[in-house]
Amino acid sequence: MLFYTYGLCTMFYAMMAWFFWRRGTDMLSRLVMVLMLIVSVSLVKDFFFLNKEISGKDWDWILMTSMDMVAEPFYAFILIELCRPGHLTYKTMALHEAPFILLPVLLWSTRIEIFYDILVCWSAVYGLYYAVWTMMTIPKYHKMLRERFSYDINLNRLRTIWGSFFIILTLWVIDSLMANFYLEYVYMIGTMIIWMFILSFIYRHESVISELAVAKVPSDEPAAEVSA
Repeated sequence: MLFYTYGLCTMFYAMMAWFFWRRGTDMLSRLVMVLMLIVSVSLVKDFFFLNKEISGKDWDWILMTSMDMVAEPFYAFILIELCRPGHLTYKTMALHEAPFILLPVLLWSTRIEIFYDILVCWSAVYGLYYAVWTMMTIPKYHKMLRERFSYDINLNRLRTIWGSFFIILTLWVIDSLMANFYLEYVYMIGTMIIWMFILSFIYRHESVISELAVAKVPSDEPAAEVSA
């Protein structure tokens, strides 16, 4: 059953990576594609450990978890691109990723567990920071869109995406700390279902913003609400 669950989730994330690769060359589509690809590769990596009985302090589990954390900045990148499109640069992304790559490399090469503890703490601080940043930025983005397009755009989908990311992070933390295969079922299936809604919201939001950019409404037109 565990292998079936992993196989199902691997196929889903790989298909979503392909879909957003075909979606377009814009930054948001590429970020989603890379994140889906990282998650699917991470699941393939986990196949080699599924036959083992492991605990939260097992070295294999610690190393697996440290490798999975490389995906976390991409959640922040997607939120940044959704709330401040065009502001994200490759240099910024490289700087964000550096600690999530360097610390696992040090952990693997030295087998000193303190590097894992530092990685977990940094991951928590990083996630909390962008949770607060997103809550503060969405209203500013809403104001900017109203001024630019003369539309009262509903950004509830952005808030839903933010909340969904927080739920995924919470499930991942519980699953990582408990290291229980039964919790693994809940985490895998739960996050896959959540991602179905997230990807649908991202697709719709991107489509609405693209349509508004193509067909700008004159500023003297009466405001109308658009769901994004």
